[in-house]
Amino acid sequence: MTFTLDKLVESIADVLKEHFPDTQVFVNQDQQESEAPKFSVLFTEGEMENRIGSRLMKKIGFDVVYTAEENSGNGSDLCPSVADKLDLLLTFIPYETGKLRTYNQKWKIVNGELHYEFTVKVTMSYSDDTPLIESLESYKGGVNQNGIK
Repeated sequence: MTFTLDKLVESIADVLKEHFPDTQVFVNQDQQESEAPKFSVLFTEGEMENRIGSRLMKKIGFDVVYTAEENSGNGSDLCPSVADKLDLLLTFIPYETGKLRTYNQKWKIVNGELHYEFTVKVTMSYSDDTPLIESLESYKGGVNQNGIK
């Protein structure tokens, strides 16, 4: 399986579309002109860490923004109940044949919009073309004790 950010964000959008069928879902777009109710799924941050062997961990931050109907009168009253539902729906995100765990879920209401933030951590493998040293005697490198050639 090849991991891509596009597939991950589409998986999040699919969960929202399935459980909120009457709400529009936009991915990484500023949809200020569109009608509410709506969700916008946005990337917030990304980080990569090296792991042992030929592996690395990607940490990807998301902000799922929910905008209620402005004229409904109770738009901000809906935000906590939507956040409560998102707590359950976004604990695991379906991705291809498996599920990805989310971390650091938190939500806040800013200017009548719900911001539901979380992080996804993915451990990936990559091919390493670096030739292995067969023996220390055959190594002809020029690294000294200070790590400088």
